[in-house]
Amino acid sequence: MLEINICVGTACHLMGAYNVIHEFQEIIEENKLHDRLSVNASFCMQHCGDGVSVRLREEKFNLVPGSCREFFNANIVPQLDKVR
Repeated sequence: MLEINICVGTACHLMGAYNVIHEFQEIIEENKLHDRLSVNASFCMQHCGDGVSVRLREEKFNLVPGSCREFFNANIVPQLDKVR
């Protein structure tokens, strides 16, 4: 299973972490990917102030609410073939 970890620490919370979580949950629901993807809350990824911190495998990214679909298509879809 591929895990999407989203920081919910203070800075990320204020920048919309829960909106990012909700967006990813909607995308997973729409695409019926519950068995291949999970969204997990996490704490500080040490990128405070750069946007909501997101970790996918060992890579860290910073997102803003509203950018999750683009991120999903560019970074998650290519990895789905590796996850069964």
